[in-house]
Amino acid sequence: MVVFLRRIYKRKCQGRQKKHLGDLCLLAGVPAESVLHYQTSVELLRSANDSLWLAGTFYHATLVCLSYTMFEILQVIC
Repeated sequence: MVVFLRRIYKRKCQGRQKKHLGDLCLLAGVPAESVLHYQTSVELLRSANDSLWLAGTFYHATLVCLSYTMFEILQVIC
């Protein structure tokens, strides 16, 4: 039982770390790399059942995808 809880705790920590890396990549202006970190974070947090951080990861990943799509649309229009 203790080993199982350690695995879950490790996944939570890794998932949260990947979300932070995604946030930092987004701040650095590298949205493509931030999406990769968010995808990895979603997998880890879902397996660890960390719903609060999972919701935050989904929120930021959605914002990245929407802003990237709007940027492409604006480039086509202008």
